[in-house]
Formats: sequence, C-alpha cells, structure tokens
Amino acid sequence: MSQLPLAIWACDTDGICTLAEGDLLVKLGATREMLLGKDLFALYRRFGDEGLIDALRRALTGESCVAEHVSSDGAVVMRSHSRVNQRGRGA
Repeated sequence: MSQLPLAIWACDTDGICTLAEGDLLVKLGATREMLLGKDLFALYRRFGDEGLIDALRRALTGESCVAEHVSSDGAVVMRSHSRVNQRGRGA
C-alpha cells in the first residue's frame, strides 16, 4: 500500500489521528509521524477549507461523505469520510 497514490487514516471520536499510511501523505507534504496523535480538526483549519472540517464532523456522527481539496500544487484530492467502529464496520 505504501507505493499507491493514496492515504488511509483514522481518528478517534475527538478527531485525534490514530492511523496514517500511504504514499499520498508524502505527496501532500506530510508524514505518518506528523499526523499521529494530532488533532485533525486543527490540521484541516490550517488548510482553511471548511468543507474538510464539515466532512470530518459528519463522519464522526455516522454519515458517509466525500470532500475535495486542492493541494498547493493544484492536484485535486478526494477524501472519503466514513465512521467505522472498532470491528471495522460502519457505525
């Protein structure tokens, strides 16, 4: 998976990152270490994109949604947000 142009991440119910893997992290200027244990709401605020913050909030309430973000190099990044319980099933 580390060679695919994608990233998978997870957070707890407070928005704290608990998993971050994938080659897309590097392309976005991030590393696993930069994200683990960090508040994703604060990180999304740095992007200045309320759509990302809204998508994360909605996912944490159980709604599945997709958000788009344009990175600094002009690439469009699609983010699919879904709440998954500890057994790996939708909440």
